[in-house]
Amino acid sequence: MAIAVLPLRQRLWTFGALALLSALVHDINHVRRGEAHDLLWVCNVAPLLLGVGCFFRVRVLVSIAALWLSVGTPLWLLDVAGGGGWMVTTLFPHVLCPVLAFLAVRELGLPKFGWLFATGLLVVLYGVTRLATPPSANVNIAFAVWKGWEKYFPRYDVYLGLTLAAETLTFFLMHKILERWVAKRTPILKEVRA
Repeated sequence: MAIAVLPLRQRLWTFGALALLSALVHDINHVRRGEAHDLLWVCNVAPLLLGVGCFFRVRVLVSIAALWLSVGTPLWLLDVAGGGGWMVTTLFPHVLCPVLAFLAVRELGLPKFGWLFATGLLVVLYGVTRLATPPSANVNIAFAVWKGWEKYFPRYDVYLGLTLAAETLTFFLMHKILERWVAKRTPILKEVRA
């Protein structure tokens, strides 16, 4: 049975279960490798927000996950293309979960100022990351300029400020794009939603 013909609750539960399963598989891999600090990367936290948001129909959590992954996935792809390491399980949070997040946003819609919530929670996550992870891991660039970018940004505070501004702008633009996409839902899916 195609997922589009399932009732809304079942679709959201399916998205949520897949997101949480993806997080579990990928997180176990990090812990197994002795890299538990990597669980706090934005792209590893987003599937958890997505899963909870889908299970409880919390639009703000789903939208935060979608917006975070809309920034994190391209950055991950750049890192991989630049020779950064990767594991097979990284495909779950970086490929599967953005698709699930966009589908869930299409089902639930977006909260007003979702981009602002995404920015605010990101700042909180930066703080948690600084408190809970080792500086050498530089999870979420919480401690230093990303390796290879030091010549462009000799000062970390400037780098962090510009990064946060760029993320906020991207969240805002993606929020607007997703709003238009959600508004163009096909009538057949709107009927199934009821």
